[in-house]
Amino acid sequence: MNREYWEDIRVVKTEKVQLLRVVIGGVDPWEMLENEERTRKLAEQEAIEKGFPYFYQVEDEVRTYGQNELSERWYYFSKKPIK
Repeated sequence: MNREYWEDIRVVKTEKVQLLRVVIGGVDPWEMLENEERTRKLAEQEAIEKGFPYFYQVEDEVRTYGQNELSERWYYFSKKPIK
């Protein structure tokens, strides 16, 4: 995957694994945690556009890969409510 440099939080990619995984990336991992509402809304908007309107879960931790790499947080969505 090509790494890009920017100074804001945005959608990095989406993947379908029975659920839709929306990967949110950002430079500062703490910024993603502090702005949880903003990052979740961004992920929800992307999921709705892909046809997965139901929030399922978010991973507890933010993934970090090293210097000059984006931090990532994974959000999962489904097409139907999961009980």
